[in-house]
Amino acid sequence: MSFLAPFYLLAAAAIALPILFHLIQRKPRGEQIFSSLMFLSPSPPKMVRRSRLDQWLLLLLRALALLAIAFAFMRPFFRSADTMESGALGRQRLILVDTSASMQRTGVWEQAQTLVETAIGESTPQDLVAIYKFDSTLLPVVSFEAIQETPPAERPNLLRKAIADLKPSWNVTDMGRGIATAAETLQAAVNVQNDEESIGGEIILISDFAGAVNLSRLEDYDWPQSVRVVSRLIDSATQNNATLTPLAGLNNDEDNEIGLQLLLTNSPTSEVTQFQLQFLDSNAQVLPSNITPYQVTAGERRVIRLVDLPAQATSIQLSGDSDPSDNRVYFAAPKKQPTFVWLLQESTESNETQLGFFVERIPLGSSTLEVLFKRITSADMTTPPDPKEVALIIADGSIEENAAQALRSYADQGGKVVLALDQPITESNKSRTELALKKILANDEIQLSEAAIRDYAMWSRINFKHPIFAPFADARFNDFTKVRTWRHRNITLPQSVDSPLAAYDDGTIAIQEIQTGDGRIWLLASGWQPVESQLALSTKFVPLLLGIFKFSGEVVQIPASLYAGETLPVQPDTRCVSPDDNEISPNNSQAWELTKPGIYQLQVGAESKPIAVNIAPRELELSKLDPDRLEQLGVTTGALPTAELVRDQQRLMRNTELEKQQQVWRWCILIAVIFIAVETVWSSLSATRSAPAT
Repeated sequence: MSFLAPFYLLAAAAIALPILFHLIQRKPRGEQIFSSLMFLSPSPPKMVRRSRLDQWLLLLLRALALLAIAFAFMRPFFRSADTMESGALGRQRLILVDTSASMQRTGVWEQAQTLVETAIGESTPQDLVAIYKFDSTLLPVVSFEAIQETPPAERPNLLRKAIADLKPSWNVTDMGRGIATAAETLQAAVNVQNDEESIGGEIILISDFAGAVNLSRLEDYDWPQSVRVVSRLIDSATQNNATLTPLAGLNNDEDNEIGLQLLLTNSPTSEVTQFQLQFLDSNAQVLPSNITPYQVTAGERRVIRLVDLPAQATSIQLSGDSDPSDNRVYFAAPKKQPTFVWLLQESTESNETQLGFFVERIPLGSSTLEVLFKRITSADMTTPPDPKEVALIIADGSIEENAAQALRSYADQGGKVVLALDQPITESNKSRTELALKKILANDEIQLSEAAIRDYAMWSRINFKHPIFAPFADARFNDFTKVRTWRHRNITLPQSVDSPLAAYDDGTIAIQEIQTGDGRIWLLASGWQPVESQLALSTKFVPLLLGIFKFSGEVVQIPASLYAGETLPVQPDTRCVSPDDNEISPNNSQAWELTKPGIYQLQVGAESKPIAVNIAPRELELSKLDPDRLEQLGVTTGALPTAELVRDQQRLMRNTELEKQQQVWRWCILIAVIFIAVETVWSSLSATRSAPAT
């Protein structure tokens, strides 16, 4: 028999009360009644025997009644064999290790390994312990499935070996996603266990909580009740530490020189205020430069603009602080590739009446491309040029038949042609212009005529979804009503041709795109000179020509700035080589994974294009996240209760349930009532027998 409230056994001491009552001095027997006591002198009675118990049965009945009541308050119950305690309790523990780029700081990863060792050592043999890592995604190091397949005696060594082989990555941190995915993984492991054998799930979060930590995944996440998070903060000292991060990729200043913008940040507790920048080559050797030291006070930032970059430089390094792991920025100084834009026109004049006069003044070049303009005539177009050397050909309405055929072949090979019919259609040039147009478009059903315009015509029905008009899609820029056309040609094309990119308000073609082979031909019904229209003098002209010049439907554009952990889409006939000269194989998504900072090479045949990859700037932030932020987002924090406490709680719940089912206390009360009834009857009978006769 067991009791829910054994301390009520102290109430059984109340059985001493009847005994005390029975031992109290009693009046002497043989009392005689006299009519008067005035002639007798008082004397105390003489006790024959002190503390003598006469009513043993009454005493026993009263004591048993009190004992039965005490037993009732103790809430007794009987255990059975199937309700006895099972084996020892255990926890499902998921050690979640941050392996993002911020863990590369000096001494941080060693602390992380020590904390993992501590977490493994404090686990009991009944605990099921797994190790997972996270940066931008969650990956198992030793999964719950693997640890269950391992004999219990070998599990600690397996975990210690795994953490010894684990290294941090250079990826960005997504802590919210990592914690949420870990909670789901741990919840699944907890659900597999029997409630009588498991305390619950516990995530041991080991991180430096540094940088701009992303917790957006937890904002609307329904946290599982059986999972708790215990944060183990790594002390990554930031005193006297400064960081160097790129603000943007290489760009051009007003003088068309390649420039690099950097952000130098000093920690709030730093005692160092002077820092030096040094250029390094591909072998990490310091290059001579005239960069002066920079002064940055504690807690401040400074934007640095560098223009004079050494030709051999591939990175720039900060020196003067205590931690070199976040002091290097890579950049790829591109070589300017020359390309040509041909201006095909018969006139040799260079004034506002010619198309090329306005085109030559558009800055089509960039830090990686040098655009050269060349004027040619139809007599120079004997053979089509190579599209790799000539990026764009702009022709006016004076084109001859032989040049038209060469333009068609150039477009079939992937070239881009802009043909602006800037010459009024007359009886003398109509047949020549139609014939040239038929050769270019490879269609004999084309007809031309001069449009009859009263005042002016305007563009309408513009296809803003097309790449060359996409920059004008915003409502702030899509007003073309001020681009007025004074004269244009009516172009009649077969119905099989696609709808024009832009039409005039009378429905005739303004701009028509024709795809031929791998190239494009854009046909304009008017020129952009002031004598033809206001296009060249409007704000729409430069973006429109830039869109045509840069238009490409197939080439993958490489971002100006890439960060470790990102991917680069695979390009045809191209190899990607890592900074350590190893060729990178594409992943399942047909992309190259950029796993570390450095200079990557995209190799196409004998040509190689460098790409700079750096650490994501938010990984280099010197601020830290307060772990209490997790609790504010609904995460249950704090350690699980001990196995002894959980076992006591389970035992109490089980005993309470048994006591409620058996209700032995009711029988104890019934027995106490019976004892009291018997005692009452017996006491009455005893009093009647002992009463003197009158």
